[in-house]
Amino acid sequence: MLTKHHNQKHLDCITVSRSVRLYPNKEDTKVLRRWMGCSRYMYNEAVNYINENNVYQYEAIREVLTKEENLPRDWLKNLPSEPGNMQ
Repeated sequence: MLTKHHNQKHLDCITVSRSVRLYPNKEDTKVLRRWMGCSRYMYNEAVNYINENNVYQYEAIREVLTKEENLPRDWLKNLPSEPGNMQ
């Protein structure tokens, strides 16, 4: 018979997942595409920075790439870090 303690320890190891399908409307689709484009742009900028400067520390890369003067496009300056906060 399993004890309460043993049972709890076993439950900590179980991973549960759920598949969810979203059906965004036209406005939500536009917002998500804009956010994904920003993410792709910043990822590519980070890869370029790493290749040119041989810097691999996350904090150093983030500090350089997120400075206001290093954001060359206005659309990047107006985007939040999460798509749910976009207007």
